[in-house]
Amino acid sequence: MSYQCRWCGKKLGYPDGATPYLRDSNYCSKKCYVEAHQTQTGFNCFITSAVCKTLDKPDDCAELTTLRNFRDTFMMETPDMHDEVHEYYHIAPQICAEIEKTEDSGTKVYSEIWKKYLEPAVEAVNAGKQQEAHDIYKEMVLDLKAQYLG
Repeated sequence: MSYQCRWCGKKLGYPDGATPYLRDSNYCSKKCYVEAHQTQTGFNCFITSAVCKTLDKPDDCAELTTLRNFRDTFMMETPDMHDEVHEYYHIAPQICAEIEKTEDSGTKVYSEIWKKYLEPAVEAVNAGKQQEAHDIYKEMVLDLKAQYLG
């Protein structure tokens, strides 16, 4: 049985050759996986991007670059965590949409998210404390999911 990469179309050989990037992903590489999800979901819908935009930080600011690299390396290369990333891709746009409905279009909420979760997560990554950064980020997603998606 063989499959093709969902992004570039490259043949994935099961069971006689190449295996997909990450289990059950149907992508041939991390590059294809990340590009597909960036295109499908759009970074502007992501919580971190929305927070940084609210704080007048550019899309290529150090904080976003740090957290994207953390996601694309530590989290995407850790099999137990890549499912969390998939869920984040699914729910983050929904969370942002609900936050945007708040009285101040999310400005206060996004500032609070920065102080409580994102700034400490960036500091943890920069200190080489990847598991701590993961725990902070996961707590943020679960808290926001409970608060905005019920």
